[in-house]
Amino acid sequence: MTDVEAARRAIRELHGKRERGDLTGRRFQSRLAEETVALFRAAAREALPEDEPFLAEHHVAHSHLRLARSVLEEPEEEAVSLFVTARSLVRVRAVIPPTGEAALDPYSVTRVDVVPRTHVRALHTRREIRWSEVAAGAVIACLAFLAGPWLLITGKLMILLGVAGMLHGLLLPATWVEVEVSPAADGGPVRIFKRWRKSGREMLRRLRAGGTGNGNGNGNGNKELGTRNTEPGARNGDPGTRNRDGESGNDEAEDGVDEAVNVEAGAGRRRAERGRESGGRRTRALLVDDDDAFREALVKVLGRRDIDVTCAADGEAGLAAAERGEFDVVVLDLKMPGLDGLQVLARMRDRGHGVPAVMLTGHGTPAAGLDAMGLGAVDFLLKPISPDRLALAIETAVRRPEDGDEAPDGSASGPA
Repeated sequence: MTDVEAARRAIRELHGKRERGDLTGRRFQSRLAEETVALFRAAAREALPEDEPFLAEHHVAHSHLRLARSVLEEPEEEAVSLFVTARSLVRVRAVIPPTGEAALDPYSVTRVDVVPRTHVRALHTRREIRWSEVAAGAVIACLAFLAGPWLLITGKLMILLGVAGMLHGLLLPATWVEVEVSPAADGGPVRIFKRWRKSGREMLRRLRAGGTGNGNGNGNGNKELGTRNTEPGARNGDPGTRNRDGESGNDEAEDGVDEAVNVEAGAGRRRAERGRESGGRRTRALLVDDDDAFREALVKVLGRRDIDVTCAADGEAGLAAAERGEFDVVVLDLKMPGLDGLQVLARMRDRGHGVPAVMLTGHGTPAAGLDAMGLGAVDFLLKPISPDRLALAIETAVRRPEDGDEAPDGSASGPA
């Protein structure tokens, strides 16, 4: 049994104890958060060579605890951990599904992203004042003050509560981590944002409108987390073995991470212009995967998201489909009988197809990810993957600028 399988088994046992009533409340949440970290550590370890030990770990502690609570109360939640090695930065994420599904498979969507250290430019924390809490506290305090003559002691307590809420929003701002990297295939920077209570769709909408997505309410609030090289002209930051708060484990400052989205900075205006030029037409995707059930499910689910999917069961069929039609994006399974995903992508590039590619695999390795990026793949996703995640990856790939500003509107056809 691998470490990942052992961690998953431990999580399933925890859910069994909760259902029997043997483990409840804070004890269950704390244990689940610990096992989540263990699972993430095992998943990151599995994606790296054996001779590449972790130099530092950064776990979003509050995110893991909120994720544990989501099993009991909320539809779904995401937890994030970062692992630093001598050669790589590894980000592991997982989504907890609703309670009924969690008992069967607590981590139906787990994704591991491996970024070479040479492409990591900086790690920052970003902070934003919680204006909603400040406003709510001010309203409570004002109402209590106006009703004070009638409420007496209760009114004074409400005034104190409102003032406390205002101070909490001002003095304890929302915090998230920003990892800035340079992609393997392109020269432009890619920023990976993990926003506090900001969905991936909202982030993309703001970027397409031309914004940078930082949205800091109290200045940029930069604070390097283990980034040794912080000079403005530095191209490759060197994340150290400890963050500057002196912690290599749980960091309670990072108190809420919901979504993670890979985007290319500075491309918002071009994306918006291409969207207007396309007239709102449906996205055309070519899916090359040998799993019949997987293909059929994606055709139905992505079709409801304005993505028309053409399917191919193997690499040769995928190449033939690419010659016959025009597609905005191609989704390739890495492991297939005959031609694998990398071979299909390489032949498509040789034949002049510049269509963006998204790679899927159930057994991802850093080498395979780098090979795919070297051939121009814009994302490398680990199966199993939810339709929402894949739809977001397709949407991001389609709206991603090509190598030149004169590139077509995201579609690619066969050579003339």
